[in-house]
Amino acid sequence: MVSVLRDVTEVKLNEEEYIRVKHEFESVVDNMADAISMINLSGEITWVNLAFQKMFSWEEKSERTRFLTLASDKINEWIEVVKRNERIVGSEFSLPMKDGQSIYLSVTVSPIYCRDGQVCAMSLILRDVTERVVNNNLLRRAEQLSMAGQMAAGIAHEIRNPLASLRGFTQLIRGGSDRIFEYCDIMIREFDRINAIVEQLLLLSKPKKVEHKPANMIQLLDDVLLLLESQSNLRNIRVVREYASEEVMVECAEDDLKQVFINILKNGIEATPSGKEITVSVINEGDGQTRVRFQDQGPGVPANTISRLGQPFQTTKSNGTGLGLMVTSRIVKEHGGQLEIINGSHEGAIVDVRLPLESATLQLQHTRSGTWRYS
Repeated sequence: MVSVLRDVTEVKLNEEEYIRVKHEFESVVDNMADAISMINLSGEITWVNLAFQKMFSWEEKSERTRFLTLASDKINEWIEVVKRNERIVGSEFSLPMKDGQSIYLSVTVSPIYCRDGQVCAMSLILRDVTERVVNNNLLRRAEQLSMAGQMAAGIAHEIRNPLASLRGFTQLIRGGSDRIFEYCDIMIREFDRINAIVEQLLLLSKPKKVEHKPANMIQLLDDVLLLLESQSNLRNIRVVREYASEEVMVECAEDDLKQVFINILKNGIEATPSGKEITVSVINEGDGQTRVRFQDQGPGVPANTISRLGQPFQTTKSNGTGLGLMVTSRIVKEHGGQLEIINGSHEGAIVDVRLPLESATLQLQHTRSGTWRYS
């Protein structure tokens, strides 16, 4: 009898401890700012905290199914994720609310395990990030308007100069000058300059949809080097290749990536004095990325200019527009990469293009280096 009473007492104490811990847990969770819910593998909500109730008007019975209805596709996707014992951290999405406005949410999804160790439900932690998203959109819009203003001012300046020249030469021809053919040659060059500005603006204003496919970046670089061989030859510039591997696969639009390398290498050739060299390196970063480095032996970039490169009509060339570098930067970003321009420790400029590899497991195979002499 005593033993039975002792067992009953222990059970009672365990129940009281369980109730106390459960109450403390719910108190902590209910006071959290994030909306938290538990959803079983059938897609049914089994528990929510106060923040979730407030966010989705849980006190109104008619609203209790709103979240499940609006986020049904997401919920099904999350269920499949937790079934694989995986988590989702900080994924963002938007939901329309009953007032007609949308809210932006950041969600963390985690599996919940039953006593048998199997996944039986999932927890959602939802954070309202609407203010941040809206502010970022406003900031991006302001930056776009500012850029549009810079572009308009730059275009007016860049086109006004050749137009003034064209008007002047037209007046001279009209006056009966005997240097008509010389003037016409200059006018054609000015027309070409205006056309080049318009062509680059079209590239910036109407990004084309392209399909990214696996490609060997080493082959792309070799194609570009061959394409620009005549220019290097004319200037007596040596190109040194330092490749980390025979094959570096990236997901890319080949023509666009070639255009990036052409723009960078042409700038390097134009900046490098005769008899000097340009080094083209491909380096495996070891973090699922590869780095293509172009290093010339030119004068480098002035310190007060380097931070503005990539902006419209910011250039180190007397006859440049800066739009080519804008196009280059945009293409690199579209490939999930980064473009960086710095000065070398002794001389010249360094342009780094970082791109994600097709497979992060690609290992270094062997080093190949060679020197091409264009003479």
